[in-house]
Formats: sequence, C-alpha cells, structure tokens
Amino acid sequence: MEPSADSKLPDRTFGKLKVEIADGRREMGERAAHHIEARINNLLGGQAVVRMAFSGSTALYDTFRYLISECDVEWERVTAFQVDEFIGLARNSSRLYQAYLDEYLFSKVRLGRVFRINAHAPNVPDECRRYGDLVSAAPIDILFLEVGENGHLASNDPATADFGDPEFVKVSKLDGISRRQQVNDGRFEKLRAVPRFAYTLTIPALFAASHILACAPGIRKAEAVRCTLIDPVSEACPSTVLTRHEDATLFLDNDSASLVDFVD
Repeated sequence: MEPSADSKLPDRTFGKLKVEIADGRREMGERAAHHIEARINNLLGGQAVVRMAFSGSTALYDTFRYLISECDVEWERVTAFQVDEFIGLARNSSRLYQAYLDEYLFSKVRLGRVFRINAHAPNVPDECRRYGDLVSAAPIDILFLEVGENGHLASNDPATADFGDPEFVKVSKLDGISRRQQVNDGRFEKLRAVPRFAYTLTIPALFAASHILACAPGIRKAEAVRCTLIDPVSEACPSTVLTRHEDATLFLDNDSASLVDFVD
C-alpha cells in the first residue's frame, strides 16, 4: 500500500485490518468522514437503504463535524442505530450516548429512521431482545465506532467481551479503565458519576457488519492501538478482533500510532 500524501507515516495492513494514519485528530476525522461518505454513496448505488450503526463517543466528534459540513450523502436513505448506551442516567441527561449523537449528528441531518436503545426500559432482558431483533433484522452495512483505551469495542470491555456471544445485545459491566476514559474524555467530571453498566451490541453483532470503520485518536489510545495491531487476537483486548474482519479500517493520528513501528 502506498503512503498517503498527507500523512507523515505510511498506511499499513495488519492481518486484514487496514490502517490509515493522519497528522492530527482533525485530519483523522476528515479522512474518516470522507471514507464514510464514499461507502454510503457506493452502497446506495445498488440498494434502497443503508443501515449504519454509530458510537456516541466524543472521540468521533471531528468525523461527525466533517460528515455534516463537507460530505454529500442522501441521509434520508440511511437508517441509524446506536451501538451502546449507559444504564442509570436520568432521561434528560446530556451524558447519554444517544443525547450526544442527537446533538452532534442526528439533529443535523435528515435521517430516514433512527433506532435508539431505551436506557430506561422497565425490563432489561426484554429491551436486550427488542433492540437485538431490530439490529439483526437485516445486515448492518456500516459500523462506525471508536477503539477504547482498554481496547473496548462499544461497551465490550476485556472482562465482558465474548467473541462467541450468542446474543446480539447484552448488558455489560464497565471496568475501571473504561469508566476513567469517560472522565478523560470530558463526558463526566468525576469517576463516581460514571455508570457501571451499559447496554451494548455484542462482539458478534459488531463483527457482523459488512464494513467496519473505527477511530482511535490521541496518546491515551496508543497502547490499545499497539495491542490491536501487534498482539494475538484475544478477548483480553477486544479490538484485536478487527484484524480478522474482511473489510475493516482503523483511523489513527500520529499520537495513537506512536507505539507501533510502521517503517519498512
């Protein structure tokens, strides 16, 4: 693979996972946004609707910004899903993942349909089944999410990730690293305010997406990126499973790529 003209480091493939490296977080977001734009428009050339699942991570802000400002997409032909949601926050909390998605993406474009996890469902197992049925009713064409500081995908932390999980949606207990990341990212002011549980699409549900696009910006993601690209595939670092997907791309900046030797 030839180096990108506007990247200091060459792009590479690890297993089946394609890696693109940008000079900084904004450029990473722009490259990811245009990649999403191209994927959606290519799919819409052969099908009526694109089903796309989004993470509500603050790490994806730049991508959302460029999707809105620079990309030409028939959003009315896109059906959107969220990949995870906190349990235990107030209904009107701005810290819910769906509130973040609504503020920075869903309210800015005219989506065909939006399916949300009901974080306040009275019966948790029923909500897992309900949302799982919606997600599994047809293939997810594009999945867009972050790689967490502990290698989590959606809310599948190392202790709860199961590559053979029989369910599409489950409740996951968030570990200390994952909860601390929420403070690091500015979503919560204090660790004790971060919920301990979240609904999440399971690893098999995420892996079933036809195209996976992931972002991992910043120096705090560097170790997770190193693990993802170099270590054996293992639930100890859930994001390592991306190296086995037939069509996955990981977008990095120079900080998050700093622990991997990309030189020939």
